[in-house]
Amino acid sequence: MLAKKVQGAGGAGGAEAKYLLACVAGAYDDMVAFDVSNPASMSGASSLGGFENPLIVNADGANSVAIVTDLDNVSPFDYVKSVDISDPLNPSILDSFTPGVTNTYADTDTVNQIYYSAQYSNSFVAVDYSNPSSLSNLYWSYGVTAPYNGQNIRADPVNDLVIVVSGGGSPTNGAFFVINVSTPSSPSVVGSLLVSGENFWGLALDTANKIAYVSSQSNNKLFKISYSTPSSPSVVSSATSTYFGTYQIDYNASQGVLYLSSTSNYFSAISTSLARLSSIPTGIFAYTRGLDIDEAGEVAYFGSNSGLTAVDISDPYNLSAISTYLATGYSPPNRPSLI
Repeated sequence: MLAKKVQGAGGAGGAEAKYLLACVAGAYDDMVAFDVSNPASMSGASSLGGFENPLIVNADGANSVAIVTDLDNVSPFDYVKSVDISDPLNPSILDSFTPGVTNTYADTDTVNQIYYSAQYSNSFVAVDYSNPSSLSNLYWSYGVTAPYNGQNIRADPVNDLVIVVSGGGSPTNGAFFVINVSTPSSPSVVGSLLVSGENFWGLALDTANKIAYVSSQSNNKLFKISYSTPSSPSVVSSATSTYFGTYQIDYNASQGVLYLSSTSNYFSAISTSLARLSSIPTGIFAYTRGLDIDEAGEVAYFGSNSGLTAVDISDPYNLSAISTYLATGYSPPNRPSLI
C-alpha cells in the first residue's frame, strides 16, 4: 500500500520484505503474517484474532502500524482497527473505531497517516491514525460518489488526490472520481468521468504522470485514464482481452509495467500501452483477491482461493512462478500488504 511504497514515484529501493500481511476469513477470522523472507519457501508465520470479518489490511511499515477494516455482524457493523505490527509475529490490536458507516468497505488506502475508504454505500471516509491508540474520525459523508458504489481507491500523495473507481447506476456506468484531499477533513470531488456500459473495479496509479489504469472486470477491458487535469479526467486508450478481467492491478514504477491476475486464471505483465507482454497460468488458483509487489520490483505476491503465490517478475517478458503456499482452512488472503 502507499504508506509503504508510492506507486509511480520512482525506482526500486528499501529493505527486502520479510512479511506479507493479509486478512483472511473462512475457518478463521484473522490478520495473518505470512513469512516471505524466502519467496521460494513461504509460510504462515502468525495470526491475530479479535476480528469479526476482516477484509482489508493497510500496512504502514514506516510507523509500525496496520489499519484493518473489520465487518462486524452486529450494528453498527463496520470498524476500523489499528494494529501494532512492530513485531509482526506478535501483533496486537490498539484501538477500534466506527466512523459512522453502516455499509461494507469496498477498498481502502493509507498515506501520511490518514486512512481513506471508499464504500459500497457511496460513502467516503477519512480517519486520522497519527495516534494509533486513539483513532480519530476526520470526515464521513454519504453519497459522495452516488449512485455509484465505490470499488477501489488509491491515494496520490504527490498531488494531494485520491482516485475512486466504481460501477453501478442505471444504466450501468464505469465511474472515475478525482477527490482533492489537501485538507483531509474536508475532501471534495473535483472531477469525474463516466464510461457507459462498463463496471470499473481494479485500479493502479502512475502518480508521476497522473495516469490511472482501470479494469472493467465484467467486460475484460483495461482503460488508461489521464487525470493530469483533475477537473477533467479523460480516457487515453483502452484494450480488451480475456486476460484483462480482474479485480486488482498493481503498477511497478521501476519497470513501467502493470501486473494483474485475471478471472481467466492467468497472471500477466501488461505494458503502459495496454499490450500483454507475457502470462503464466495460475493453475488451481482463481482470480486474485489482492496483489502487492516488493520494493525491489522483482517479486509479485497475490492471494487467491487457496493461498498465496509468489511470482518472479524481474523479466516481465518471462514470468515464472516461484512458489505457492497453501493456506489450508483460510479464505482468499485479501488485499495483501508487504512490510
